[in-house]
Amino acid sequence: MDKEIKIVEKYYGEINHCPLFSDNNKDDMIQSLELLNYKFLSYKKNEYLLHCGDALESFGLVVFGRIKVMIDDLEGNTAIMAEVTAGKTFGESLCFLKRDHSGIYICAAEDTGVIWLSPKKLFIGIHSNQVKALERRFVEMLATRTLLMNNRIQILSKLSLREKIITFLTFSKRHAKDNHLDVSLSREEMAIYFGTNRSALSRELSNMKKDGLIDYSKNHFIMKF
Repeated sequence: MDKEIKIVEKYYGEINHCPLFSDNNKDDMIQSLELLNYKFLSYKKNEYLLHCGDALESFGLVVFGRIKVMIDDLEGNTAIMAEVTAGKTFGESLCFLKRDHSGIYICAAEDTGVIWLSPKKLFIGIHSNQVKALERRFVEMLATRTLLMNNRIQILSKLSLREKIITFLTFSKRHAKDNHLDVSLSREEMAIYFGTNRSALSRELSNMKKDGLIDYSKNHFIMKF
């Protein structure tokens, strides 16, 4: 129990940000972590959490740092499916479906801490109020993940790189208080996300700046459209 208490105390804000545990008091959070057979692991930058083809038996909650979920297309080109920061989760659908081969690989974009959680004790007929609440919240997380993937499909379905950038910034701006936005992706990561190369991305960003659509300095963007 001491181990669970230390983890909760150290990362309470990040754990509480996750919809599974939001508004839980410390005792409820510890019980939920135990029920989900939690395991905390840390990773160095560029270390792999999952290799392509490996099964994903648990989903992850990032408590510090950032990870990238990636996939290779038929030609061997890498695409970033998602980037996950502190307080957010990844891998829920794959571990719930119990796929033998994930088809993705996951890498730490910087030094990162992850709490791994297993949904094995959910949806097996346990009728406690705590389990029911976790089941409902887990389903809501799966639904939210579907909506996020729909956003990505909308971004990648745009024909031009400019349209992809505008759509990406528009979706990202929903979580910003104003037209100022900090993007966690590096230029190289953004290029991979859009399915282009860094030179083409930098050129288009520069053209958009000249056309008065955006302004930016490194990863800080100001939307003017």
